[in-house]
Amino acid sequence: MGIQVASTENPACLCGQAIAPRANYCSNCGRENLQVCPVCFEERRALSNLDLYASPWCAKRGELLVACSRCGRWLPAGVTICPDPGCRGRVRETWPSNTGSAPDGAGRTDGWRWPAEWDRQNPAYRAPVYASWNADGAVYAAFVAHGKLYVWVGSSLIAPGVGKDGAPAIGAAQSPSWKSWLGFDGVLSPTMGRGSAVALTGGGAILACAQDYKIVGLFPGRADEAMPLHLGAPVCQCAADGWWAGWVLREGRAELYAARISAQWRNTACVRVPTVSGLAAPRPGARMLMQGGVAFWVSDQGALWSLNCEQNVCRQLSEPAADLLIGWCSADLQGAHLIRSGGDGIRVGLEPTGSDRVQREASGGSGPMRDLFASKGLIAVVGEDVVTLDSRTGYILGGGRYTGQWIAGAVAETEADSPDREPRLLMLTQDGDAGNLTSLRPSSGGEEPVWRGSGVRPTGLIVAGRRLYIVCETGVVSIRPAASAPTAEEQ
Repeated sequence: MGIQVASTENPACLCGQAIAPRANYCSNCGRENLQVCPVCFEERRALSNLDLYASPWCAKRGELLVACSRCGRWLPAGVTICPDPGCRGRVRETWPSNTGSAPDGAGRTDGWRWPAEWDRQNPAYRAPVYASWNADGAVYAAFVAHGKLYVWVGSSLIAPGVGKDGAPAIGAAQSPSWKSWLGFDGVLSPTMGRGSAVALTGGGAILACAQDYKIVGLFPGRADEAMPLHLGAPVCQCAADGWWAGWVLREGRAELYAARISAQWRNTACVRVPTVSGLAAPRPGARMLMQGGVAFWVSDQGALWSLNCEQNVCRQLSEPAADLLIGWCSADLQGAHLIRSGGDGIRVGLEPTGSDRVQREASGGSGPMRDLFASKGLIAVVGEDVVTLDSRTGYILGGGRYTGQWIAGAVAETEADSPDREPRLLMLTQDGDAGNLTSLRPSSGGEEPVWRGSGVRPTGLIVAGRRLYIVCETGVVSIRPAASAPTAEEQ
Protein backbone atom coordinates (compact mmCIF):
# COMPACT_ATOMS: atom_id res chain seq x y z
CA MET A 1 0.00 0.00 0.00
CA GLY A 2 2.88 2.37 0.76
CA ILE A 3 2.80 5.60 2.70
CA GLN A 4 -0.46 7.50 2.45
CA VAL A 5 -0.38 11.26 2.06
CA ALA A 6 -2.45 13.42 4.38
CA SER A 7 -5.50 14.89 2.67
CA THR A 8 -6.72 17.38 5.27
CA GLU A 9 -5.60 20.99 5.35
CA ASN A 10 -3.23 22.05 8.17
CA PRO A 11 -3.44 18.75 10.09
CA ALA A 12 -2.51 18.84 13.74
CA CYS A 13 -1.53 16.24 16.31
CA LEU A 14 -3.66 15.51 19.38
CA CYS A 15 -1.30 17.78 21.35
CA GLY A 16 -2.00 20.69 18.97
CA GLN A 17 1.36 20.66 17.16
CA ALA A 18 1.20 21.07 13.38
CA ILE A 19 2.18 17.90 11.54
CA ALA A 20 5.00 18.12 9.02
CA PRO A 21 4.37 16.31 5.71
CA ARG A 22 5.46 12.65 5.77
CA ALA A 23 6.75 12.95 9.34
CA ASN A 24 6.60 9.60 11.14
CA TYR A 25 6.25 11.21 14.58
CA CYS A 26 5.00 14.42 16.14
CA SER A 27 7.96 16.70 16.91
CA ASN A 28 6.32 17.82 20.16
CA CYS A 29 4.82 14.76 21.89
CA GLY A 30 6.26 11.88 19.88
CA ARG A 31 2.97 10.36 18.77
CA GLU A 32 3.04 8.46 15.49
CA ASN A 33 1.69 10.17 12.38
CA LEU A 34 2.63 7.38 9.98
CA GLN A 35 1.65 4.36 12.00
CA VAL A 36 2.74 0.76 11.62
CA CYS A 37 -0.27 -1.38 10.66
CA PRO A 38 -1.57 -3.05 13.87
CA VAL A 39 -2.41 -6.27 11.99
CA CYS A 40 0.55 -7.09 9.72
CA PHE A 41 3.15 -4.83 11.44
CA GLU A 42 4.78 -4.28 8.04
CA GLU A 43 3.26 -1.37 6.15
CA ARG A 44 2.98 2.21 7.38
CA ARG A 45 -0.22 4.20 6.97
CA ALA A 46 -1.23 7.73 7.85
CA LEU A 47 -3.56 8.18 10.80
CA SER A 48 -7.21 8.04 9.79
CA ASN A 49 -7.77 11.75 10.47
CA LEU A 50 -4.97 12.59 8.03
CA ASP A 51 -6.32 10.50 5.14
CA LEU A 52 -10.11 10.62 5.35
CA TYR A 53 -10.72 8.28 2.40
CA ALA A 54 -8.08 5.66 3.13
CA SER A 55 -8.96 2.01 2.65
CA PRO A 56 -9.89 0.49 6.04
CA TRP A 57 -8.30 -2.87 5.15
CA CYS A 58 -4.87 -4.29 5.84
CA ALA A 59 -3.85 -5.15 2.28
CA LYS A 60 -1.44 -7.92 3.36
CA ARG A 61 -3.72 -9.80 5.78
CA GLY A 62 -7.15 -8.84 4.48
CA GLU A 63 -8.35 -7.83 7.95
CA LEU A 64 -10.52 -4.80 8.74
CA LEU A 65 -9.05 -1.87 10.67
CA VAL A 66 -11.00 0.57 12.84
CA ALA A 67 -9.77 3.93 14.09
CA CYS A 68 -9.94 6.18 17.13
CA SER A 69 -12.27 9.10 16.47
CA ARG A 70 -10.08 11.38 18.61
CA CYS A 71 -6.43 10.67 17.75
CA GLY A 72 -6.93 8.77 14.48
CA ARG A 73 -4.90 5.70 15.47
CA TRP A 74 -5.67 2.51 13.51
CA LEU A 75 -6.60 -0.55 15.57
CA PRO A 76 -7.82 -4.11 14.87
CA ALA A 77 -11.58 -4.61 14.55
CA GLY A 78 -13.25 -5.42 17.86
CA VAL A 79 -11.46 -2.68 19.85
CA THR A 80 -13.92 -0.10 21.20
CA ILE A 81 -11.72 2.27 23.29
CA CYS A 82 -8.36 3.71 22.24
CA PRO A 83 -5.59 2.07 24.32
CA ASP A 84 -3.51 5.28 24.36
CA PRO A 85 -3.79 6.48 28.01
CA GLY A 86 -3.52 10.06 26.81
CA CYS A 87 -6.47 9.69 24.45
CA ARG A 88 -9.03 6.99 25.44
CA GLY A 89 -11.26 8.06 22.56
CA ARG A 90 -14.05 5.99 21.06
CA VAL A 91 -12.97 3.59 18.32
CA ARG A 92 -15.23 3.11 15.31
CA GLU A 93 -15.28 2.18 11.64
CA THR A 94 -14.05 4.91 9.31
CA TRP A 95 -16.66 4.47 6.53
CA PRO A 96 -20.44 4.57 6.97
CA SER A 97 -22.25 1.23 7.00
CA ASN A 98 -25.94 0.74 6.33
CA THR A 99 -28.18 -2.23 5.56
CA GLY A 100 -31.28 -0.11 5.04
CA SER A 101 -32.37 -0.84 8.61
CA ALA A 102 -30.46 0.87 11.44
CA PRO A 103 -29.47 -1.47 14.32
CA ASP A 104 -31.14 0.86 16.83
CA GLY A 105 -34.26 1.31 14.68
CA ALA A 106 -34.02 5.11 14.64
CA GLY A 107 -33.94 5.41 10.85
CA ARG A 108 -31.33 8.16 10.65
CA THR A 109 -28.99 8.44 7.69
CA ASP A 110 -25.34 7.46 8.14
CA GLY A 111 -23.15 10.40 7.14
CA TRP A 112 -25.51 11.57 4.37
CA ARG A 113 -27.17 14.99 4.43
CA TRP A 114 -29.90 16.45 2.27
CA PRO A 115 -28.09 18.51 -0.42
CA ALA A 116 -29.10 22.16 -0.61
CA GLU A 117 -28.81 21.95 -4.41
CA TRP A 118 -31.78 19.54 -4.49
CA ASP A 119 -34.19 22.18 -3.15
CA ARG A 120 -36.36 23.27 -6.09
CA GLN A 121 -36.61 26.86 -4.81
CA ASN A 122 -32.81 27.12 -4.63
CA PRO A 123 -31.50 29.35 -7.49
CA ALA A 124 -28.51 26.98 -7.70
CA TYR A 125 -30.74 23.90 -8.07
CA ARG A 126 -29.09 20.93 -9.75
CA ALA A 127 -30.91 17.67 -10.46
CA PRO A 128 -29.59 14.45 -8.89
CA VAL A 129 -27.44 12.10 -10.96
CA TYR A 130 -28.73 8.55 -11.38
CA ALA A 131 -26.95 5.30 -12.25
CA SER A 132 -28.47 1.83 -12.45
CA TRP A 133 -27.11 -1.68 -12.07
CA ASN A 134 -29.28 -4.62 -13.16
CA ALA A 135 -28.82 -8.08 -11.67
CA ASP A 136 -29.15 -11.41 -13.45
CA GLY A 137 -31.32 -12.83 -10.65
CA ALA A 138 -33.52 -11.93 -7.69
CA VAL A 139 -32.08 -9.27 -5.38
CA TYR A 140 -32.72 -10.23 -1.76
CA ALA A 141 -30.86 -7.41 -0.03
CA ALA A 142 -28.11 -4.81 -0.42
CA PHE A 143 -25.90 -2.93 1.99
CA VAL A 144 -23.05 -0.43 2.14
CA ALA A 145 -19.96 -1.26 4.20
CA HIS A 146 -16.35 -0.01 4.29
CA GLY A 147 -16.76 2.14 1.20
CA LYS A 148 -18.39 -0.44 -1.04
CA LEU A 149 -21.87 -1.49 -2.13
CA TYR A 150 -22.71 -5.19 -1.79
CA VAL A 151 -25.77 -6.82 -3.36
CA TRP A 152 -27.18 -10.25 -2.43
CA VAL A 153 -28.25 -11.72 -5.77
CA GLY A 154 -29.54 -15.29 -5.89
CA SER A 155 -26.93 -17.45 -4.14
CA SER A 156 -24.08 -14.91 -4.47
CA LEU A 157 -22.92 -11.72 -2.79
CA ILE A 158 -21.72 -9.21 -5.39
CA ALA A 159 -19.95 -5.86 -5.29
CA PRO A 160 -20.93 -4.29 -8.60
CA GLY A 161 -18.48 -1.84 -10.13
CA VAL A 162 -15.60 -1.13 -7.75
CA GLY A 163 -13.80 2.18 -8.18
CA LYS A 164 -10.85 3.84 -6.47
CA ASP A 165 -10.26 2.79 -2.85
CA GLY A 166 -13.25 0.44 -3.03
CA ALA A 167 -15.76 3.24 -3.63
CA PRO A 168 -18.93 2.16 -5.48
CA ALA A 169 -18.92 3.06 -9.17
CA ILE A 170 -22.14 1.51 -10.45
CA GLY A 171 -22.25 1.29 -14.20
CA ALA A 172 -18.47 1.52 -14.63
CA ALA A 173 -17.90 -1.21 -17.22
CA GLN A 174 -14.12 -1.05 -16.82
CA SER A 175 -14.26 -1.96 -13.14
CA PRO A 176 -14.07 -5.65 -12.18
CA SER A 177 -16.83 -7.22 -10.12
CA TRP A 178 -16.24 -8.85 -6.72
CA LYS A 179 -18.33 -11.99 -6.15
CA SER A 180 -18.63 -14.50 -3.31
CA TRP A 181 -20.67 -17.67 -3.77
CA LEU A 182 -22.93 -18.57 -0.82
CA GLY A 183 -23.64 -22.19 -1.71
CA PHE A 184 -26.66 -23.93 -3.18
CA ASP A 185 -28.78 -22.96 -0.16
CA GLY A 186 -27.50 -19.37 -0.16
CA VAL A 187 -30.89 -17.77 -0.76
CA LEU A 188 -32.86 -15.65 1.69
CA SER A 189 -34.79 -17.55 4.37
CA PRO A 190 -38.52 -17.36 3.55
CA THR A 191 -39.38 -16.58 7.18
CA MET A 192 -37.05 -13.57 7.49
CA GLY A 193 -38.06 -9.97 7.12
CA ARG A 194 -35.85 -7.89 4.83
CA GLY A 195 -34.75 -5.80 7.80
CA SER A 196 -33.07 -8.87 9.35
CA ALA A 197 -31.62 -10.35 6.16
CA VAL A 198 -28.11 -8.98 6.79
CA ALA A 199 -26.17 -8.10 9.95
CA LEU A 200 -22.76 -6.41 9.63
CA THR A 201 -20.05 -7.83 11.89
CA GLY A 202 -16.85 -5.87 11.34
CA GLY A 203 -14.99 -7.34 8.38
CA GLY A 204 -17.79 -9.78 7.62
CA ALA A 205 -21.54 -9.96 7.17
CA ILE A 206 -23.98 -12.56 8.50
CA LEU A 207 -26.69 -13.49 5.98
CA ALA A 208 -29.95 -15.19 6.93
CA CYS A 209 -29.96 -18.01 4.38
CA ALA A 210 -32.59 -20.68 3.83
CA GLN A 211 -31.30 -23.26 6.34
CA ASP A 212 -28.74 -21.44 8.46
CA TYR A 213 -26.94 -18.16 9.05
CA LYS A 214 -23.83 -17.79 6.88
CA ILE A 215 -20.95 -15.43 7.49
CA VAL A 216 -18.94 -14.06 4.58
CA GLY A 217 -15.85 -11.84 4.48
CA LEU A 218 -16.01 -8.43 2.77
CA PHE A 219 -12.32 -7.87 1.98
CA PRO A 220 -12.19 -6.40 -1.57
CA GLY A 221 -8.86 -8.09 -2.31
CA ARG A 222 -10.38 -11.58 -2.48
CA ALA A 223 -13.72 -13.37 -2.23
CA ASP A 224 -13.69 -15.95 0.57
CA GLU A 225 -16.13 -18.82 0.76
CA ALA A 226 -19.14 -18.24 3.01
CA MET A 227 -19.13 -20.24 6.24
CA PRO A 228 -22.32 -21.62 7.87
CA LEU A 229 -22.66 -20.98 11.59
CA HIS A 230 -24.44 -24.33 12.17
CA LEU A 231 -27.07 -22.81 14.45
CA GLY A 232 -30.42 -23.61 12.82
CA ALA A 233 -33.09 -21.99 10.68
CA PRO A 234 -32.85 -18.17 11.02
CA VAL A 235 -35.68 -16.25 12.70
CA CYS A 236 -34.28 -12.72 13.30
CA GLN A 237 -30.92 -11.09 14.00
CA CYS A 238 -29.13 -7.82 14.77
CA ALA A 239 -25.57 -6.58 15.28
CA ALA A 240 -24.02 -3.39 16.69
CA ASP A 241 -21.43 -2.11 19.14
CA GLY A 242 -19.20 -5.18 18.90
CA TRP A 243 -21.96 -7.79 19.35
CA TRP A 244 -24.24 -10.01 17.27
CA ALA A 245 -27.45 -11.69 18.49
CA GLY A 246 -29.84 -13.95 16.64
CA TRP A 247 -32.77 -16.32 17.07
CA VAL A 248 -32.99 -19.69 15.30
CA LEU A 249 -35.34 -22.64 15.09
CA ARG A 250 -33.51 -25.88 15.88
CA GLU A 251 -35.47 -29.14 15.86
CA GLY A 252 -38.68 -27.17 16.30
CA ARG A 253 -37.39 -25.26 19.34
CA ALA A 254 -36.49 -21.55 19.40
CA GLU A 255 -32.95 -20.82 20.61
CA LEU A 256 -31.10 -17.54 21.18
CA TYR A 257 -27.40 -17.05 20.38
CA ALA A 258 -24.93 -14.21 20.89
CA ALA A 259 -21.39 -13.59 19.65
CA ARG A 260 -18.72 -10.99 20.24
CA ILE A 261 -17.47 -9.46 16.99
CA SER A 262 -13.76 -10.26 16.77
CA ALA A 263 -10.97 -8.85 14.66
CA GLN A 264 -11.09 -11.94 12.43
CA TRP A 265 -14.59 -12.62 11.12
CA ARG A 266 -13.77 -16.32 10.60
CA ASN A 267 -13.39 -16.74 14.37
CA THR A 268 -16.94 -15.61 15.22
CA ALA A 269 -17.98 -17.90 18.10
CA CYS A 270 -21.73 -18.03 18.72
CA VAL A 271 -22.74 -18.96 22.27
CA ARG A 272 -26.22 -20.21 23.12
CA VAL A 273 -28.00 -18.22 25.83
CA PRO A 274 -28.99 -20.93 28.33
CA THR A 275 -31.46 -19.08 30.56
CA VAL A 276 -34.06 -18.07 27.97
CA SER A 277 -37.74 -18.65 28.72
CA GLY A 278 -39.84 -20.22 25.98
CA LEU A 279 -42.11 -17.17 26.27
CA ALA A 280 -39.31 -14.96 24.90
CA ALA A 281 -39.31 -16.50 21.41
CA PRO A 282 -40.19 -13.97 18.68
CA ARG A 283 -42.47 -14.60 15.76
CA PRO A 284 -40.72 -15.43 12.44
CA GLY A 285 -39.48 -12.29 10.68
CA ALA A 286 -39.78 -10.20 13.85
CA ARG A 287 -37.81 -6.97 14.18
CA MET A 288 -34.75 -7.15 16.43
CA LEU A 289 -32.82 -4.03 17.56
CA MET A 290 -29.54 -3.45 19.40
CA GLN A 291 -28.03 -0.55 21.32
CA GLY A 292 -24.96 -0.62 23.56
CA GLY A 293 -24.60 -4.41 23.39
CA VAL A 294 -28.24 -5.00 24.43
CA ALA A 295 -30.70 -6.60 21.99
CA PHE A 296 -34.46 -5.93 22.06
CA TRP A 297 -37.41 -7.69 20.40
CA VAL A 298 -41.14 -8.33 20.86
CA SER A 299 -42.03 -11.94 21.60
CA ASP A 300 -44.72 -13.99 19.92
CA GLN A 301 -46.80 -13.33 23.07
CA GLY A 302 -46.50 -9.54 22.52
CA ALA A 303 -44.05 -8.65 25.32
CA LEU A 304 -40.79 -6.70 25.04
CA TRP A 305 -37.67 -8.72 25.90
CA SER A 306 -33.98 -7.83 26.08
CA LEU A 307 -30.66 -9.65 26.02
CA ASN A 308 -27.55 -8.19 27.63
CA CYS A 309 -24.89 -9.77 25.42
CA GLU A 310 -22.02 -9.06 27.82
CA GLN A 311 -23.78 -10.61 30.80
CA ASN A 312 -25.61 -13.26 28.76
CA VAL A 313 -28.85 -12.38 30.60
CA CYS A 314 -32.30 -12.30 29.03
CA ARG A 315 -35.26 -10.60 30.73
CA GLN A 316 -38.83 -9.47 30.09
CA LEU A 317 -39.40 -5.68 30.10
CA SER A 318 -43.17 -5.34 29.52
CA GLU A 319 -46.43 -7.16 29.89
CA PRO A 320 -47.84 -8.92 26.81
CA ALA A 321 -50.12 -6.89 24.54
CA ALA A 322 -51.60 -7.89 21.20
CA ASP A 323 -50.97 -4.50 19.53
CA LEU A 324 -47.37 -3.99 20.73
CA LEU A 325 -44.61 -3.08 18.26
CA ILE A 326 -40.97 -2.13 18.84
CA GLY A 327 -39.98 1.38 17.75
CA TRP A 328 -36.37 2.42 18.38
CA CYS A 329 -33.70 2.22 21.06
CA SER A 330 -32.88 5.16 23.29
CA ALA A 331 -29.45 6.69 22.71
CA ASP A 332 -28.97 7.87 26.32
CA LEU A 333 -31.19 5.50 28.32
CA GLN A 334 -31.02 1.72 28.28
CA GLY A 335 -34.32 0.62 26.80
CA ALA A 336 -36.56 0.59 23.73
CA HIS A 337 -39.51 2.78 22.78
CA LEU A 338 -42.73 0.85 22.19
CA ILE A 339 -45.52 1.56 19.73
CA ARG A 340 -49.15 0.49 20.07
CA SER A 341 -51.17 0.27 16.88
CA GLY A 342 -54.82 -0.59 17.53
CA GLY A 343 -58.37 0.60 17.21
CA ASP A 344 -57.61 3.96 18.86
CA GLY A 345 -54.82 4.73 16.38
CA ILE A 346 -51.06 4.75 16.82
CA ARG A 347 -49.65 5.47 20.28
CA VAL A 348 -45.91 6.30 20.49
CA GLY A 349 -43.96 5.73 23.71
CA LEU A 350 -41.92 8.84 24.51
CA GLU A 351 -39.92 7.10 27.23
CA PRO A 352 -38.01 3.86 26.69
CA THR A 353 -39.38 0.79 28.41
CA GLY A 354 -36.81 -0.42 30.90
CA SER A 355 -35.84 3.06 32.10
CA ASP A 356 -36.85 4.57 35.45
CA ARG A 357 -38.84 7.40 33.86
CA VAL A 358 -42.63 7.69 33.96
CA GLN A 359 -44.03 6.20 30.76
CA ARG A 360 -45.68 8.76 28.47
CA GLU A 361 -47.42 8.25 25.13
CA ALA A 362 -48.33 10.53 22.24
CA SER A 363 -50.79 10.10 19.40
CA GLY A 364 -49.17 9.22 16.07
CA GLY A 365 -52.25 9.42 13.85
CA SER A 366 -54.35 6.67 12.29
CA GLY A 367 -53.04 3.17 11.71
CA PRO A 368 -51.94 0.71 10.74
CA MET A 369 -48.37 1.75 11.44
CA ARG A 370 -46.02 1.15 8.53
CA ASP A 371 -42.79 2.80 9.69
CA LEU A 372 -41.24 5.13 12.25
CA PHE A 373 -38.15 7.35 12.34
CA ALA A 374 -36.51 9.21 15.24
CA SER A 375 -33.97 12.01 14.91
CA LYS A 376 -32.87 15.03 16.96
CA GLY A 377 -36.03 16.24 18.65
CA LEU A 378 -38.21 14.71 15.91
CA ILE A 379 -40.31 11.56 15.54
CA ALA A 380 -41.90 10.80 12.16
CA VAL A 381 -44.71 8.23 12.29
CA VAL A 382 -45.90 6.65 9.04
CA GLY A 383 -49.43 5.31 9.25
CA GLU A 384 -52.33 6.22 7.03
CA ASP A 385 -50.54 9.58 6.73
CA VAL A 386 -47.24 10.95 8.01
CA VAL A 387 -47.35 12.63 11.45
CA THR A 388 -44.30 14.34 12.96
CA LEU A 389 -43.99 14.77 16.72
CA ASP A 390 -41.72 16.62 19.11
CA SER A 391 -39.75 13.80 20.77
CA ARG A 392 -39.71 15.56 24.15
CA THR A 393 -43.28 16.77 24.49
CA GLY A 394 -45.18 14.61 22.01
CA TYR A 395 -46.80 17.66 20.40
CA ILE A 396 -47.68 17.34 16.73
CA LEU A 397 -45.29 19.45 14.63
CA GLY A 398 -46.75 18.76 11.21
CA GLY A 399 -46.91 15.97 8.68
CA GLY A 400 -47.97 15.15 5.18
CA ARG A 401 -49.17 12.45 2.82
CA TYR A 402 -47.49 9.92 0.59
CA THR A 403 -48.71 8.48 -2.69
CA GLY A 404 -49.00 4.74 -3.28
CA GLN A 405 -47.75 1.85 -1.16
CA TRP A 406 -45.15 2.63 1.49
CA ILE A 407 -41.81 0.81 1.03
CA ALA A 408 -39.09 2.50 3.12
CA GLY A 409 -37.74 5.84 4.30
CA ALA A 410 -35.17 7.74 6.37
CA VAL A 411 -34.78 11.03 8.22
CA ALA A 412 -31.88 13.17 6.94
CA GLU A 413 -30.37 16.33 8.36
CA THR A 414 -29.65 19.12 5.87
CA GLU A 415 -26.28 20.42 4.75
CA ALA A 416 -24.75 23.28 6.73
CA ASP A 417 -25.43 25.80 3.94
CA SER A 418 -29.10 24.84 3.62
CA PRO A 419 -31.33 27.92 4.00
CA ASP A 420 -33.93 26.33 6.31
CA ARG A 421 -31.94 23.67 8.25
CA GLU A 422 -35.13 21.59 8.43
CA PRO A 423 -34.69 17.78 8.39
CA ARG A 424 -36.17 15.91 5.44
CA LEU A 425 -38.14 12.69 5.53
CA LEU A 426 -37.21 10.56 2.51
CA MET A 427 -40.21 8.52 1.35
CA LEU A 428 -39.86 5.55 -1.00
CA THR A 429 -43.19 4.24 -2.33
CA GLN A 430 -44.64 2.04 -5.06
CA ASP A 431 -46.98 4.23 -7.09
CA GLY A 432 -48.74 1.98 -9.61
CA ASP A 433 -46.08 0.42 -11.82
CA ALA A 434 -43.45 3.00 -10.84
CA GLY A 435 -41.08 3.43 -7.92
CA ASN A 436 -41.15 6.90 -6.40
CA LEU A 437 -38.74 8.68 -4.02
CA THR A 438 -39.71 12.07 -2.58
CA SER A 439 -38.65 14.24 0.35
CA LEU A 440 -41.06 15.74 2.88
CA ARG A 441 -40.65 18.92 4.93
CA PRO A 442 -42.19 17.85 8.26
CA SER A 443 -43.39 21.33 9.28
CA SER A 444 -45.21 22.32 6.09
CA GLY A 445 -45.90 18.96 4.47
CA GLY A 446 -44.28 20.14 1.24
CA GLU A 447 -42.95 17.40 -1.03
CA GLU A 448 -40.07 17.50 -3.50
CA PRO A 449 -39.48 14.75 -6.09
CA VAL A 450 -36.10 13.03 -6.06
CA TRP A 451 -36.47 10.01 -8.37
CA ARG A 452 -39.12 8.11 -10.28
CA GLY A 453 -38.58 4.84 -12.14
CA SER A 454 -41.19 3.37 -14.46
CA GLY A 455 -41.58 -0.41 -14.35
CA VAL A 456 -39.45 -0.65 -11.20
CA ARG A 457 -40.45 -2.39 -7.95
CA PRO A 458 -38.34 -1.00 -5.07
CA THR A 459 -37.82 -3.05 -1.92
CA GLY A 460 -35.51 -0.90 0.22
CA LEU A 461 -33.59 2.34 0.70
CA ILE A 462 -29.95 2.69 1.76
CA VAL A 463 -28.74 6.16 2.78
CA ALA A 464 -25.07 6.31 3.72
CA GLY A 465 -21.99 8.39 2.97
CA ARG A 466 -22.46 10.43 -0.18
CA ARG A 467 -25.06 8.38 -2.03
CA LEU A 468 -28.59 7.07 -1.89
CA TYR A 469 -29.26 3.54 -3.08
CA ILE A 470 -32.71 2.31 -4.04
CA VAL A 471 -32.81 -1.47 -3.84
CA CYS A 472 -35.17 -3.03 -6.38
CA GLU A 473 -36.27 -6.60 -7.12
CA THR A 474 -33.89 -6.79 -10.08
CA GLY A 475 -31.11 -4.30 -9.35
CA VAL A 476 -29.96 -1.14 -7.59
CA VAL A 477 -30.33 2.55 -8.47
CA SER A 478 -27.63 4.94 -7.24
CA ILE A 479 -28.42 8.63 -6.65
CA ARG A 480 -25.84 11.32 -5.89
CA PRO A 481 -25.52 15.10 -6.10
CA ALA A 482 -24.09 16.39 -9.36
CA ALA A 483 -21.25 18.10 -7.50
CA SER A 484 -19.82 14.92 -5.91
CA ALA A 485 -17.04 12.90 -7.49
CA PRO A 486 -18.16 9.98 -9.68
CA THR A 487 -15.58 7.45 -8.42
CA ALA A 488 -13.30 8.48 -5.54
CA GLU A 489 -14.66 9.67 -2.20
CA GLU A 490 -18.10 8.22 -2.96
CA GLN A 491 -18.95 7.21 0.55
